[in-house]
Amino acid sequence: MANWVIFAAMVWLKIIYDILKIEIVKNDILHADESSVQVLREEGRKATQKSFEWMYHTGLYTEKPIAIFEYKPTREGQNALEFLAGFNGYLHCDGYIGYKKLEEYGVTIVECWGHVRRKFADALKSLPKDAQTDSRAAIGVRYCDALFKIERTCDKENLTYDERKLRRERESAPIADEFFDWVESLMPQSTKTMFGKAVIYAVNQRKWLMNFLKDGRLELSNNRAERSIRPFTIGRKNWLFSCSTSGANASSIIYSIVETAYANGLVPYLYLNYLFENLPNIPEERYHEFLPWNPTVQKLCAAPNPKSI
Repeated sequence: MANWVIFAAMVWLKIIYDILKIEIVKNDILHADESSVQVLREEGRKATQKSFEWMYHTGLYTEKPIAIFEYKPTREGQNALEFLAGFNGYLHCDGYIGYKKLEEYGVTIVECWGHVRRKFADALKSLPKDAQTDSRAAIGVRYCDALFKIERTCDKENLTYDERKLRRERESAPIADEFFDWVESLMPQSTKTMFGKAVIYAVNQRKWLMNFLKDGRLELSNNRAERSIRPFTIGRKNWLFSCSTSGANASSIIYSIVETAYANGLVPYLYLNYLFENLPNIPEERYHEFLPWNPTVQKLCAAPNPKSI
């Protein structure tokens, strides 16, 4: 059964996967994340060594949502550099230094305020209950919450991205500046405490955290990528590992097709069934007709209620 899955992915689904890889880098806003995976049989590597699943997702304002998973043996930033060759837009990501290499090629790194909040929230949870309310960790969380509240207000008012940019310049920028003045005044001598680590993380990432102000289409967090990679990380708890690189690559292709189907409001089962029934019988020049945003695909494979998927 595993071989059937690999064959189906590498022979038929890879056709659509390769087109999606070309399409995704045509966007000027992307999200990226990566997570570890174990591959038992890989030439030149031990079964116990960590390999990585990289994940790339289009931004909020796109008519062609795409999610791409790519298996790589390492977490080196070179992997992102190779995948994003030719891309010179905005990249949402976490503070991992590997992404910084992309700046040399015109990419603007936009880091995630959700990560900042999470670190202060973890520091807050580490304190005794009676010490939490007025703690410095609580102050850090409140600064982040204030920024996210502005974003929710923008969503509720259905602002255009130009209007959102102006709102951020007027309301978000002063809060962010005040936050960084505060954390920089607290720079601890030691990183041993969770609060100290939260402070140092925020200070070190300031340049990239402030980049969300540059364009109203940008998001305050990298949650879009984190949500799409979550099915992989949850699934990993059940299937544990890939036996071979063929399995890992096939897994990447299938996750890409399924997550892209979800992002376009399709029922993955219907879309996969449609691909397997039709791809073997059409010439290569018609492959673009089977991309998930194609009107025919939408008509035949869309979910009756997109919220249900």
